[in-house]
Amino acid sequence: MNDAVKTMMMSIRYKICGEPFSDATKKDFSDDFLMRLFRLSEAHDMAHIVGSALEENRLLRSESKVAQLFRNRIMIAVYHYEQLNYELGRICETFEREKIPFIPLKGAVLRQYYPKPWLRTSCDIDVFIREKDLGRATVKLEKELSYRSEGRGAHDVGFTSPFGIRLELHYNFVEERATEKSELPLKNIWNYAYADENSVRYRLTNEMFYYYHIAHMAKHFVSGGCGVRPFLDILILNGKIKYDEEKKAELLKKGDLVEFERAAKKLCDVWFKDEEPDDITETMQKYVLSGGIYGSAENRAAAKKKSEYMRSRIFLPYDVLKEQYPVLRKHKMLFPFMQVRRWLGLIFKGRLKQYKIAAKANKAVGNGKREETAKMMSALGL
Repeated sequence: MNDAVKTMMMSIRYKICGEPFSDATKKDFSDDFLMRLFRLSEAHDMAHIVGSALEENRLLRSESKVAQLFRNRIMIAVYHYEQLNYELGRICETFEREKIPFIPLKGAVLRQYYPKPWLRTSCDIDVFIREKDLGRATVKLEKELSYRSEGRGAHDVGFTSPFGIRLELHYNFVEERATEKSELPLKNIWNYAYADENSVRYRLTNEMFYYYHIAHMAKHFVSGGCGVRPFLDILILNGKIKYDEEKKAELLKKGDLVEFERAAKKLCDVWFKDEEPDDITETMQKYVLSGGIYGSAENRAAAKKKSEYMRSRIFLPYDVLKEQYPVLRKHKMLFPFMQVRRWLGLIFKGRLKQYKIAAKANKAVGNGKREETAKMMSALGL
């Protein structure tokens, strides 16, 4: 790890685990180094954590430009958390009143386990409901909370609040089938949920909540990277929650994610407990750090053979396309027409630029990186 990566991980350990900065680290950093640290931590949505750790250890000079960048990220993280929490409260109250069963997901649940909830950032609010309740929920969100619908996708409906907060209202956990069997345990998600007393708010069992985190993380991992935050979540989840280990292992085995989860925990130990990496975690580390929180086009291209990558972007298989166009479930003969409809949608929605970026990245990735990435993915069972 280079110095910027080491300092980012040390800052995270200070804020999340309470580990003190070493005396060797307590020195004045140059503005150039701090700017590199800011860009790295910003790419992984960790700048607020790193900035807070540096501030508390008096490692930021008050007059410097980069110090202000870190402080701005802290203020934005706190403010955004308050907005998310307020909107989540409104959504929960509405669904409770209308008796619409729902399950809060991801950051809405995870942040309670962090030392301070604003330390666990998220871009949006994720809530799961039954598909049969989707129409009623949409009406209430639009009419009573003034949310604007952004249209129905293959597995969720996107909404935006009057204040710009995004809600993803999920009704299906089967997304892009990027990780083969990982969606199998998620098909009957309500079997792993229990309601609060006198409430329609449900919570996933600890084992399923952990499994869902790993499955969602794996989906992003194979699609170009997932950033540092999901690994920090693993550290939090394994440190704060008790599990029935047999049930957790059963879910991971059913979803074919045993090896990925084992390696992800190993990388957590490398980053947050000073363990030595092995060959696979060394490759994972490079892959994750280079991709940032949303992954990179180069990583996405490296995960497939050059001849397969663009073809997989253009021609979606039936099992994926039917989630985007449910009519295919009953009328498979419409598959070629829905493929064309999707292409036309990409053209008229101005998304062809994404394919140009993908083609450029596919051409730029060398055989060495493809071989290294393929070996890693194989070892991880992905």
